[in-house]
Amino acid sequence: MMLLFWMAILVCMIWFYSRLWERNIQKNAEIIYELPHKPVQEDDQIEFWIRIENKSYFPIPLIHINQLLPEGLRWIYDQQAKQKLSIRTYLLPKQRVRKRYRIRCLKRGYYFFEPVRCVLYDGIGLNEVHIDLPTDTRLLVRPQPMEEEFASFSLTELSGEYILYRWYHGDETRISGVREYTANDPYKQIDWKATAKTRKLMVKEYDTTSQTSIHVMLNLQSHDYFRLGIKKEIVDLQCRVAAAIFLKAQESGFPYGLFSNAAWSGPGVLKIEPNCSYDHLDFLLSLLGKIKSFPSCPFSSVLKKYNDDNISKTNHLIILTSFWNKEITERIGSIIKRGSHVSVIAFPHSQERIFKWKRKYPFTCLKS
Repeated sequence: MMLLFWMAILVCMIWFYSRLWERNIQKNAEIIYELPHKPVQEDDQIEFWIRIENKSYFPIPLIHINQLLPEGLRWIYDQQAKQKLSIRTYLLPKQRVRKRYRIRCLKRGYYFFEPVRCVLYDGIGLNEVHIDLPTDTRLLVRPQPMEEEFASFSLTELSGEYILYRWYHGDETRISGVREYTANDPYKQIDWKATAKTRKLMVKEYDTTSQTSIHVMLNLQSHDYFRLGIKKEIVDLQCRVAAAIFLKAQESGFPYGLFSNAAWSGPGVLKIEPNCSYDHLDFLLSLLGKIKSFPSCPFSSVLKKYNDDNISKTNHLIILTSFWNKEITERIGSIIKRGSHVSVIAFPHSQERIFKWKRKYPFTCLKS
């Protein structure tokens, strides 16, 4: 009789421990993802740390974690690329574990990680807890700039076209701002007030009387009805070429901007005014990673707005398109008549249509 009594007490204690363990563990298990802060672009492999923490006074004899990655990312685990990662480990009371993995970024995009599916076991077989832990983790993957052949095509031709419109030296009567000193700057350009404020050697930056601006225009439309027939792989290719043009323009000192009918998080049509700085370059490359792969309006609407707002003989419009029709031809014709220089880079799927129209502007076909 006494044996049965103590056995009943033991069973009650085990049951009570299991219930107490369940209530405590649900609130005190935590998973945090640690991603690099530096910019990431396509084809990069990055270190990815997973921090698993048990904040309770109870042990977790077994924890099973399943994480499904977004479509454009892959785990590199045991020399294999996987979309789903499975982890099994244990945690003592108040213990924290950090595990390192590698992720390969296959495609550009702004990725949100789904909540982590975890299964926690009490170790005695009476209880298991299923919880979804939010990670609040995001990863921006920028496009990998394409080889320079298309960027060089546009900007080299531009220099020859507009050499008479551009001054070799800035006009000293027109100060546009200040920047950090470089080895090629003369001492007379040093701005001592700005140097004293920033504690860095700063020089005056002069504006030019006439300066060429590069306007890159992305057309995501690929059908007469703009919401149909979207091809994400062509959009990704356009973003790679645009990134190469921006890099080349920054190196050459040309102001550059972006116009597009792409859907984005901002209001109205995507329009980023030309500028030339590394902060501007960083912003545009990040924007190319974030834009969605479908248009918000017909491309002809963007051309009309551009025709109304941005015409100048010193503007060079570089159109990256996978679609062409008569209305686009007419809009571009009116832009050319008002003085802007236009170049077109045609992507697969649009080239047959483009050949039907007479052209009076530089034109290049991009091979698939």
